[in-house]
Amino acid sequence: MSSDWRKIELSELAIINPKRVIPRGAEAPFIDMAALPTDSRDIDNTPRQRIFKGGGSRFMNGDTLLARITPCLENGKTAFVNNLKDNTIGHGSTEFIVLSSKDPEDRKFIYYLVRGEAFRSYAIARMEGTSGRQRVPTDAVAKYTFSCPPKSIRSEISNFLCLFDDRITLLRETNKTLEAIAQAIYKSWFVDFDPVHAKAEGRAPEGMDEETAALFPDEFEESELGLVPKGWKITPFANTVQVIGGGTPKTSIPEYWNGDIPWFSVVDAPAFSDVWVINTERQISTYGLQNSSTKLLPPRTTIISARGTVGRLALTGRSMTMNQSCYALRGIADDSFFTYYSTRQLVNRLRQHAHGSVFSTITRATLSGISIAYPLNHKAIEAFDTTTEPLMQRILSNAEQSNSLAALRDTLLPRLISGKLRLPEAEAMVEEVI
Repeated sequence: MSSDWRKIELSELAIINPKRVIPRGAEAPFIDMAALPTDSRDIDNTPRQRIFKGGGSRFMNGDTLLARITPCLENGKTAFVNNLKDNTIGHGSTEFIVLSSKDPEDRKFIYYLVRGEAFRSYAIARMEGTSGRQRVPTDAVAKYTFSCPPKSIRSEISNFLCLFDDRITLLRETNKTLEAIAQAIYKSWFVDFDPVHAKAEGRAPEGMDEETAALFPDEFEESELGLVPKGWKITPFANTVQVIGGGTPKTSIPEYWNGDIPWFSVVDAPAFSDVWVINTERQISTYGLQNSSTKLLPPRTTIISARGTVGRLALTGRSMTMNQSCYALRGIADDSFFTYYSTRQLVNRLRQHAHGSVFSTITRATLSGISIAYPLNHKAIEAFDTTTEPLMQRILSNAEQSNSLAALRDTLLPRLISGKLRLPEAEAMVEEVI
């Protein structure tokens, strides 16, 4: 580290929780804690409008949002705000700390500084409050002391790290498009029954070859769900899948944990557009698998969260286990994507039928209490999986590439921020990896 790097407090570069004025009762963009990513820079969705009632955090584009409460701080929930309209002020959770750069050119450097390992460890060590509700104080964030590089180097570091996040954002935007196409095909075939409508009208189904079109009837019949394709059966959703429960190895036995088997919980659920779960926050050992009720799920298994935050979905990108707050679903037609999209189509209905006095819960009875129109000819289901295979594989590949980029970024970030690694060396390392 050269002599022009000097020790400063974070408050020298950033204003903590700046004054932002939104008139009480006005509508303004709102961002909640769930929207903050743990492994990427940008917030995926456009904020919804919500009435400002006078409390919570306020922020603008260029600000950094930092979760200050456990376990969100430990999980790395941090975001760079760039999804508001110009000069719009947004509001959000009271559990955000907002960092606003004093110099506009330092905006992204501040973001990368506080998502770095050194700052995260510092903040976690200073959390206060009762167990389960601990928070890092605002003044502790302001007093974080670090060796600050000169302005030109700060800009170079943040621009270099942005290349990773820009690529991750592009991959996720691509996945949104691909996933929307797969979802539209499912809806057309199995919800709107477009191929059946077309054949009933004497037309060839649009965008479908003759062999696939032959798998659909050319007329409807009445059912308890309304008009459905003739010959399809109305059956409880639970009858179309094998339902598998999860479990948790005893946390008091260290040998059960920190192995190489992913262990899924709701915090690992991807955004809908990412579909696949590849890595999980926690892993168990073979010993833990053998001595608990959790099961090893094969790739392409649908997981749905069933307790607390119900209805979060994932498709396993590799073999993994899960906790008892989830169900795994395997299609009886030996399908993968049909079961995933059938579940997704039913999520809102499943939530409505969930019960529980404290936490909403989906049970096996919930899965049996909702009926769907199911094709007796499984070849229609097979055709859907075959048709969407290239789309789903591309989404998986993009997700894997995003994970690799995030891992490389997170390896380089603390060394660049601390001055232990200079930019030319980092660029050479990236070239070697590529």
